[in-house]
Amino acid sequence: MSVNGELREAFSGRTLGMEFPEKSYAQECKNFSHEKYCRPIAEVEKILQQWEEGKYDSKSPAKPSKNSSLEFEEDFNEPLV
Repeated sequence: MSVNGELREAFSGRTLGMEFPEKSYAQECKNFSHEKYCRPIAEVEKILQQWEEGKYDSKSPAKPSKNSSLEFEEDFNEPLV
């Protein structure tokens, strides 16, 4: 390995052991992501159709549907770590 033009021994690293939580939050994370960022299929198909026809304006801001919550939160909760 070269550091500042000098040859040096390569360093090695290892991952520390990790304890896995008793409860998985994977499904809750997926559900939150879907609720916050997904759009109905019909809405996406309409955008794709407009894009295919050259009528979609990518510079105009996306208008979220009634069911989506694309507003950004300004307050953040303290991390769990």
